[in-house]
Amino acid sequence: RVSLADRICVQPVAQVKLTAVGFPFVVAVTRASDHAVDVEKFAQWAVEALPESSAASDPLQNATSEVMVTHSVHHLFDRKLRILDGIHTALVEHWIRAARPGGDRMTVDAYLRQPDVRQWVDRLLWTEIVPSLAPDTPDVQSFALQAMERLQAHGIDHRLAAIADNHHAKVRTRLLPSLRSYEERFGTTPDILSTIVRPLLTVGAPEITAQRKSSE
Repeated sequence: RVSLADRICVQPVAQVKLTAVGFPFVVAVTRASDHAVDVEKFAQWAVEALPESSAASDPLQNATSEVMVTHSVHHLFDRKLRILDGIHTALVEHWIRAARPGGDRMTVDAYLRQPDVRQWVDRLLWTEIVPSLAPDTPDVQSFALQAMERLQAHGIDHRLAAIADNHHAKVRTRLLPSLRSYEERFGTTPDILSTIVRPLLTVGAPEITAQRKSSE
């Protein structure tokens, strides 16, 4: 069955614990498991209903509160990609252009606590990304509100430097669709999306190339 899992998962930064044992000084080293992941509290699994059954009668319908049975996950996937994932990638671009304040230790929630950053993200989300989504996309407003809450309070060490991996490809998949659909729907170009996306689509843009190299 086609399904969509929505949960922020982060591989924890390797922790090295040094323990003094006896004298002369001996050190025991303990590392975090390579297979461990940190996850946010929020979780949702959207599953397309079986062809022979309605969503209401699907056996997974009442499995847990985190499972949602739907006739199609297409709009849910697009909604998550362009809102939740799109904001992650936009934050990375903002952070890179601001000369990476806080260095590689800067996290999503810490960066969002800066008033100017939060104002920028709110404008991007509510005036450009949300309006760009198809009118029949379900629960756009509530999902956007929930996404912002998740970004600020998921309680995991979600670092912008980690999200910056494959940044150029993420801009194309997460932000470019919103730019194009906004232009198609309204016949005008959204300021922030254009500022983020178009320089990265221009081959040889020196200032963006330099910034991207500094983040790798």
